[in-house]
Amino acid sequence: MLFAACFTALSATTVVAAPGGSAATAWFTEAQADQGQRTFVANCVACHGTSMYSIFRRYATAERYFNFISGSMPKHLPGSLPEPEYLGIVAFMLRTTGFPAGETALTSERVLLRQIHPADGLAK
Repeated sequence: MLFAACFTALSATTVVAAPGGSAATAWFTEAQADQGQRTFVANCVACHGTSMYSIFRRYATAERYFNFISGSMPKHLPGSLPEPEYLGIVAFMLRTTGFPAGETALTSERVLLRQIHPADGLAK
């Protein structure tokens, strides 16, 4: 059963060509990142500005970042956003730090989120 969950999580991603001809995994859709940008501007930018991009890169995995923001943010109403909005913020952070968009939306599947390392983004 665990194998099936891992296989499902792995098969839900897309590999795309990255700059320089290398392959990069696409964990989210462009539409999801766009939605996440709108959510970020509406709920996060007033306190965090653009510093959140460099803070995101310090997280070991996207799972840790997702767990933090979905349980603690926004500060005045922790955990008050719907899960798809938190996932959209993660997708927006991924795109901003250089990860490519693909055809499959990011999900809250923990096995999947653990595979994403924000510091691996292509934007430096």
